[in-house]
Amino acid sequence: DVAQNPSELTRLGAAFNHPLIAFPANLGGGTGAAPSASFARVESPGVVLTSLKRGEDGGIVLRLVELDGQATDAVVALAPGIAPAGAAVSTVDLLERPEAGSARLENGRLVVAVPAHGIVGVRIG
Repeated sequence: DVAQNPSELTRLGAAFNHPLIAFPANLGGGTGAAPSASFARVESPGVVLTSLKRGEDGGIVLRLVELDGQATDAVVALAPGIAPAGAAVSTVDLLERPEAGSARLENGRLVVAVPAHGIVGVRIG
């Protein structure tokens, strides 16, 4: 129910504004990557990934927003190339400067504390 979950409204709005466009592709029969894959998948309800980009000073930066008004530890499943074993993880502000916060990698998943209605940036690497 969209009235109860503002995060779902955000997801629906993004899907409407950026619809899936299917087009034919010539997929070879090689042993490469699967025809579909994901860089990151948010596993926590109420949290939306708003960006995934190369950081200004290297690494990868993710921005997460909590939309349901409940502080939570967001869990984001990451592709192996995004978060290799032993990668450094830290929270950053909107200008990608280090800031106090709780973020860690656990078995290929990013776990980060997100305050109610808050925005959290995380640098990996």
